[in-house]
Amino acid sequence: MQDQVALSSAVRCILKPHHSLLRKEMERAADLTGSVILEQRPPLCRTLLPLYRLFQELRSDLEDHLESQDARLFPRLLEIEAGLREGERPLRSTDDVSEALRLLKYGQLTLTSVLDEMRALTHGFTAPPDACECYGELLDVLAGIQMEVASEVRMEGNVLFPRAAELLERARRRQAGARGAREHCAPHGLPGVM
Repeated sequence: MQDQVALSSAVRCILKPHHSLLRKEMERAADLTGSVILEQRPPLCRTLLPLYRLFQELRSDLEDHLESQDARLFPRLLEIEAGLREGERPLRSTDDVSEALRLLKYGQLTLTSVLDEMRALTHGFTAPPDACECYGELLDVLAGIQMEVASEVRMEGNVLFPRAAELLERARRRQAGARGAREHCAPHGLPGVM
């Protein structure tokens, strides 16, 4: 029961607020990116165009990553948790959750890879001396986003994935037990008839 509470607490108290912060910082970075693109001149343009492309990729990937968790994965995990806690309601298949967790792990790799490219392109998110103030601020925001994503990946790896794996294992055992009970109780060898 404590693991169930830990999962719902992690979703409600840690991951969802963290997602809110990431969304806010991505909006701030988007605004700054637009300003920087308009203000910069060569030779910074050679950095800005690839940075802009990478930012657009990051933004799309991060939005998908957060949306899949907030709209699909978290509600489904909480549904499974509630079903196990109530003990009577039959649980739906958990295959969709296993697949969502697998895709989430892949998404983490994509996000960290794009951020690593951005860091390399900008020499560690460091603005050159002749850059405008907006560019320096953008790089600071991107460095913060990279730290937040790293924190998110750690939270998912240390809390969400282990708790979800425990929850899914308990759900599978319960589903297997329910199937076994139905087969055992079936009269005259007719499977599924009680």
